Amino acid sequence: MSRLRSRIDRLLQGYIIMRSNSQIIAATHAEPFERLAQSFIENQVSVQTRRVYAQTIRAFVEATGKRDVRAITREDIIAWRRGLETAGQAPATIARKVSTVRSLLEWARQGGLLETNPAALVKTPRVPQESTTNGLEVAEVRQLLRTPDTHSLKGKRDRAILGILLYLGLRREELCKLTLGDLGQERGYRTLLIHGKGGKTRKLPVPVRVMRDIEAYLAATGRDCKDAAAPLFTPVKNNVGRKSLAKPLSTEAVRLLVKKYCRLAGISKRITPHSLRHTFATRALDNHCPLRDLQVTLGHADPKTTVAYDRRREDLDNSAVNYVSY
Repeated sequence: MSRLRSRIDRLLQGYIIMRSNSQIIAATHAEPFERLAQSFIENQVSVQTRRVYAQTIRAFVEATGKRDVRAITREDIIAWRRGLETAGQAPATIARKVSTVRSLLEWARQGGLLETNPAALVKTPRVPQESTTNGLEVAEVRQLLRTPDTHSLKGKRDRAILGILLYLGLRREELCKLTLGDLGQERGYRTLLIHGKGGKTRKLPVPVRVMRDIEAYLAATGRDCKDAAAPLFTPVKNNVGRKSLAKPLSTEAVRLLVKKYCRLAGISKRITPHSLRHTFATRALDNHCPLRDLQVTLGHADPKTTVAYDRRREDLDNSAVNYVSY
């Protein structure tokens, strides 16, 4: 019996060694494209950006069948772009995807894997200057904010979330990152420190009505608000098991939350969390907020992104011609 056990032990040990060696060999001969893509994605600061880049690169590889970066041609990228157009994807989406592949191949060129970037001269679709996102009218905003049942903890939380999206114009990723320590006070204002794209932060004043909803929610949670690192908004229940509720809401939960309350408010058009950010921006511009101030508030690095929300560009009353006299 002891001999048999020893033999089995030796066989198992040999199997483990062979398996370990095969994994090392597989890693050593990994596809250049896979190693390149992994390093390119991991270099991105934002978790959201890494996720979107990974999806785009995976789709590109599946569509072209090219698993060696050195085999990718300009024609491959053009054919892929045409496929996206045929599939009916929006010009802005196609432009973003082509830009992702272009950046990846530039990463390869700078790393010495390519002499030139085959995507450098590939054209992208013309993106409409004006945002095509659906926004809300003032009456719809008021109805939406009245919809959560503020007698419940969930209703208190959800009203505070909707208020932040509509009155501060946050991205849903930014809302999910908020912690108790991000609440502050400065020069008579209650403030929120927003953690935006690229690791950049900005401080925004919180309107009194929104702060009132946040405080009502926090009071109802019974949490120790001295824990600065604790997430500001947490789930009120877990759908699976008995895991801790001391975790931030997911971006998907915020999307579903907005969708739910729009349905309950009788709003039939397609509305997303970005629609609430769009509503905030267009309302601010309609009330003559300077474009530069809106850019800073929204956390846009490029002013051209902010201009897309400006519906007043075609208004003859706002033309610069009206400001000139000799």
